[in-house]
Amino acid sequence: YEITYGDWSSDVCSSDLGTTPEDQWLPIEGAVEASLRRALGVAPDGDLPAAIGRWAFDENLGGRWDGGDRIDPVLLRALAG
Repeated sequence: YEITYGDWSSDVCSSDLGTTPEDQWLPIEGAVEASLRRALGVAPDGDLPAAIGRWAFDENLGGRWDGGDRIDPVLLRALAG
C-alpha cells in the first residue's frame, strides 16, 4: 500500500485531542476570556459565547464547550494554536 497526499487530513478530530474532566475546565473570565476574544476577534462588548459555539461547531469540537461559563483547556489550546 502506498500512502498518497489524499490519505492525509489536516482536520483535527476531537478524539485526537484527548479529554479533560469537566471539573478541570477553565472559567471563562480574566486572561482566558481575553485570550478567547483575541483568538476569535470578538470585541469586548461582542457575543463571545456565540463566537465560541460557531468555532467549536465548525471544527467539530462542540463537546468541549457546554455553552456555559467554563471551557475545556484542550479546546482553548486548539483555538489559540
